[in-house]
Amino acid sequence: MAQAVRQRFTVDEYLIVEEQGEIEHEFLDGQVWAMAGGSPEHAAIAANLAALFTTALRGQRCRGFSADLRVRILATGLATYPDLTIVCERLEPDPADRSGHTVTNPRVVVEVLSPSTEDYDRTEKLGTTGRCRRWPRSSWSPTIAAPSRSCAAAPTARGRASR
Repeated sequence: MAQAVRQRFTVDEYLIVEEQGEIEHEFLDGQVWAMAGGSPEHAAIAANLAALFTTALRGQRCRGFSADLRVRILATGLATYPDLTIVCERLEPDPADRSGHTVTNPRVVVEVLSPSTEDYDRTEKLGTTGRCRRWPRSSWSPTIAAPSRSCAAAPTARGRASR
């Protein structure tokens, strides 16, 4: 029986696909996955979190961004569109992205979990974003929101998980 051949992409090829396509993709280790749309519950949770962060960040040097912002973790190569991204200070563009649509210095990356992607988001993606070289020990780290749970693990500014 013949096996399907999986094409591997370079970062440059992935960025071309993103600029020419109408749907968003995630990139890691040469593989590209189309990102599915979320449920109404997923969208409501992401919108509520964005509103909370916007209020909390008022007057600070940090800004919140929706899932339209592409983030690339240079240390691991992951390129994705988190449900919510917080960037402090100035935006640092990805040197590989000539369009300037990708940032490399997220301070907080929030993913709202869905049953179909929860395992991947909790393991590979969280592990990948958790190795972001830009996060000092005392700052925030990746956060996940689980609609199927009564609470979500959310590291605080001091690095201890709160519930």
